[in-house]
Amino acid sequence: MSVLYYFAADIPLEEQPNPYICLLSVNQALERGIELDLEMLEGIDRDKPETVLYCESKEKFAYPNFFSIQKEDVYEDIGTKKMFCIKMEWDFAEDTAPVVLDYIRRQMETCTELEIWSIWLGSEEGVPQQMKKPVYSIDELSVNILREFYLQEGDYRCMVVR
Repeated sequence: MSVLYYFAADIPLEEQPNPYICLLSVNQALERGIELDLEMLEGIDRDKPETVLYCESKEKFAYPNFFSIQKEDVYEDIGTKKMFCIKMEWDFAEDTAPVVLDYIRRQMETCTELEIWSIWLGSEEGVPQQMKKPVYSIDELSVNILREFYLQEGDYRCMVVR
């Protein structure tokens, strides 16, 4: 079981991958001086692209990552009725919270409403029929509100930005 954080809207949302992560072939990684366990990679085509996931530090690996998901690819009801979803891979951190806030602000330039969801995949409860969804204007949304949302307990949580 794991937590899925995602944004949902009625229009497509922008993908924004972590700029510090790159996918390399084994040979590209070796050329960059990255240490690899070559025994573990035995039998793997060393020129095959996107074989090695690389990031220069643990801190930069935690930088927010936003990418599209298809609701039908998730094995359960994820709560939203909106058509377009972007998964957010991120652990709350004070230094990267402004990146998430900027991402939300950019999306709100083209959409009128954005849902921000946190769901516990594998919950036996299912999406509640009646659910409180606090609503914030884009002007009042802040790092503090994101922190409270991120640290809040519960299997299904949603807030709305307008």
